[in-house]
Amino acid sequence: MAKSRLDKLRSRRMDPLVKVAGLREAYDQLVDEDSSVRYAIGAMQPIDQDYTLRTLDERNRVEKQLAEGYGAAGLDMQFDYQGSLTNDTHVRIYSDVDLLTIIWGWHGIEPPNKPTNPYLGDPIQDLRHIRQMTIAILRAAYPAATVDQSKGKCVSISGGSLKRHIDLIASDWWYTVEYVQSPAKDKHWLGIEILDDKKGERVPNKPFLHNKRIAERDAETNGGLRKAIRLLKSLKYDSDDKIEVSSYDLASIAYNIFTSWLTVPRGQDLLLVSNCRDYLRYLLYDASYRASIEVPNKMRNVFCAGGATEAGLGQLSLALDTLVAEIDGELGRSLRKLKEARILY
Repeated sequence: MAKSRLDKLRSRRMDPLVKVAGLREAYDQLVDEDSSVRYAIGAMQPIDQDYTLRTLDERNRVEKQLAEGYGAAGLDMQFDYQGSLTNDTHVRIYSDVDLLTIIWGWHGIEPPNKPTNPYLGDPIQDLRHIRQMTIAILRAAYPAATVDQSKGKCVSISGGSLKRHIDLIASDWWYTVEYVQSPAKDKHWLGIEILDDKKGERVPNKPFLHNKRIAERDAETNGGLRKAIRLLKSLKYDSDDKIEVSSYDLASIAYNIFTSWLTVPRGQDLLLVSNCRDYLRYLLYDASYRASIEVPNKMRNVFCAGGATEAGLGQLSLALDTLVAEIDGELGRSLRKLKEARILY
């Protein structure tokens, strides 16, 4: 099982058809360690920058086509980005990309603030028009690609000449209370509202605040938070059994791990794995605490309707229990203890 898990990790992080100069994956450097140790260390590392830049190039290709198409149609649009690629917690070289297509000319506003000049048009119909224009532009620009409009919150394109899967999200700016009050109009306080075409409504979110808080906590923990997020997300992808927790909620669970547990000495990344295991166990044990934790931007609780569930947490906890038990067994053969082992790479 462990070797199969390591193989899955390798296939997510490397493309044998794409040569990357200077690529040095951590698990390939740890030749004297057994597979579960190599997996755990490798899972926590960032995707090589060269692969990430190739993903950004594909996103920029699509953005350029859309910008030209919107301009030709007389639409005043802006672009921005959200998702794991923007905060360096992606765990696949072919990670999906979220491209926000943001209508310019009016914006939503968070209560209790009220607009000084209320928009007299129909925001839902405006965003639906953007969505339909996006579909038309993509089909004309990439006739060999597949344009999927089955999801309410995005239009997706993949295949053909594109080497990445890209989600296009019709949105408007959302002026949050904090953004309105901010003298400098700091971007992290600026929100967006995403069109849910199936429900005919706009869904507010604060993706830039999410990223800012991930970055701040990661700095506080000397890189421990991003490692923990990548570890949990890797387990989701590589487990033989289903783990029904979204990537967003996995990042949010990791964000709530106690700061001291996320901060480990250099070379003791296996201690971080053990601490993550202990935190998941604590979440399962303490229902009151579990119900209280929030996502980084505080838009909702982590465990709620539409969020993470106790059942999904149990699946994740079991997968991490299994990994830690395998690591303990491997280290025990050389008379080492997980919480003391130093693994340098």
